[in-house]
Amino acid sequence: MPKKIETLSELIAQLNATDREDHSKIISSIDIPKEEFTPYAFWKPSGYARNCIERTKDYELLLLCWNPGDKTPLHGHDGQDCWVYLVDGEMTEIRYRADADDNLTKIHQEELKGHRLTYMRDEMGYHLIKNHSQEKAITLHIYALPIEECEVYNEREEEFHNKEMKYDTVKQVKVEK
Repeated sequence: MPKKIETLSELIAQLNATDREDHSKIISSIDIPKEEFTPYAFWKPSGYARNCIERTKDYELLLLCWNPGDKTPLHGHDGQDCWVYLVDGEMTEIRYRADADDNLTKIHQEELKGHRLTYMRDEMGYHLIKNHSQEKAITLHIYALPIEECEVYNEREEEFHNKEMKYDTVKQVKVEK
């Protein structure tokens, strides 16, 4: 088993030094304390914040900062691998599968605590993540390759739409909207 990765700079160095095929082994070795992420942890008054820590042609690292009750819409990942590392707090991940007529069926629900790591890919279905607690939470999302847009489920229209992905901050600098 690879050596534990205990700092953000170690994670970035390992990802930069290896091929995409090795990213899963590296990411499964993460044991990074929340203090490492403090410089990148920015919250919005409402809704979760998407903070870009690092983006290369091969991967991107996003730190999502969640207020109590925040959740993503049900979504896919544009064919990319997605790992979610729970940095702090308690979250819930719910997975769905769509049939040929886009009827959705819930297939899995998991409570995330501690430094839990989950993995998602479009072939596995769609998922949503929510902060079910009354406390703020932080998750690290690792995508190989970076995601430009993804399918997002519109509950009102009961169908998926492509949505361009945007950041709230990039390397600690607020993005002007």
